[in-house]
Amino acid sequence: MKEALALVLEDRDFYGQDGGVTLSGGEPPLQPEFCFELLSGLKREGINTALDTCGCVKWDILEKMLPVTDLFLYDFKQADSSAHRRLTGQGNELILANLRRLSEVGARIEIRMPLIPELNDAANDLRAAGKILETLRLERVKILPYYALARSKYAAMGIADTMPEVETPDDAVLARAGGILRECGVFAVSGKE
Repeated sequence: MKEALALVLEDRDFYGQDGGVTLSGGEPPLQPEFCFELLSGLKREGINTALDTCGCVKWDILEKMLPVTDLFLYDFKQADSSAHRRLTGQGNELILANLRRLSEVGARIEIRMPLIPELNDAANDLRAAGKILETLRLERVKILPYYALARSKYAAMGIADTMPEVETPDDAVLARAGGILRECGVFAVSGKE
């Protein structure tokens, strides 16, 4: 961890007053000790911290991260648990429970919602998401266009490509999705903004 902190601190001048460090890639809280120690070191150095998570970890892990995390970048893919299971292989009960708890304790949360054509972009899917999200204390919901960028990596690694064969949503589709979420009382913006 000390090596990682030293490496991150080399770029300190680039963070400025409002910048900082985001732990992302995979699911960082699955390495809770490392994450906590690195985030703690960054906070001691006065650097803003963010943790990118899908929230599919035990609550005590996220709770431990609270004092050292300025912002949670929280994935939200689908409101319906069975549909979430079809998309990801996992239901969303734990994910939603953790999201509610983070909101209840006053954590700063930005929802990151990948918009995947034919899988979670229907108006009823978005309204169901809005119904959940409008009850939470959130900074905003950022609607991210789905990209199949990992396809070439899968091929290079000889891994089966299970990504959906759909087009990347254009600005009009993102705007429509944002409009539906805003009708539900959610502050939603395009991930391209």
